[in-house]
Amino acid sequence: RIQSRQQTNGYDVDYEGTLAQDGRSIQGTLTVLGPGGIYDWKATIESAAASPPADNINIPPDQALLGRVWRVTEYGGWTATWTRRGGSSVFDGVWFNGSQKVTGVLAMAVQGRVVRIQSRQQTNGYDVDYEGTLAQDGRSIQGTLTVLGPGGIYDWKATIESFSDLIILTNHMARRSKIIIRTIIAAKETLARREESFLEPDFVWNGWRLKRSLMPGLSF
Repeated sequence: RIQSRQQTNGYDVDYEGTLAQDGRSIQGTLTVLGPGGIYDWKATIESAAASPPADNINIPPDQALLGRVWRVTEYGGWTATWTRRGGSSVFDGVWFNGSQKVTGVLAMAVQGRVVRIQSRQQTNGYDVDYEGTLAQDGRSIQGTLTVLGPGGIYDWKATIESFSDLIILTNHMARRSKIIIRTIIAAKETLARREESFLEPDFVWNGWRLKRSLMPGLSF
């Protein structure tokens, strides 16, 4: 699914198509928003290896900048979690404000440290465009959002959890699990030694194996 916006002819167009098995061609239908109209379209796809980009084309930086999960704070008490679909530039968003919940799909594009985001298919019926600038550490971003249709420009910010954060968290949990397991094993070994010490007889009397601590009033 492809969204074409900011066309110089003033039209917005949504495309949908199916890739061929070889991944080198696609065909489907396009919808012209506003005046309406559904038409066929098709395309051939050239890979980066088959067609190296020209020097004057601005190549987006590593998509790893988009991270894994975004924790978002917006105007009016809204908070959101945006979760990335695999290694793509598409995120699934969930917004909350008290008992209110909204879901939507976001498409991100990175140019330098500037991120532009289109939020579409929101269950509240709004389309929202975000723009923000990544901090130098790549772990946070802030900027403005524009609510299309009714209008309105507001501030927003987010922290970004990267794939490396997940690896660090997984390793930390693994280390904690090992520590807990070692502690349990040590406790069991200590208990076993105590049980052995408790059961071992102090002496044998008339064929009886006796523990002196169990008979404090007796003397032999």
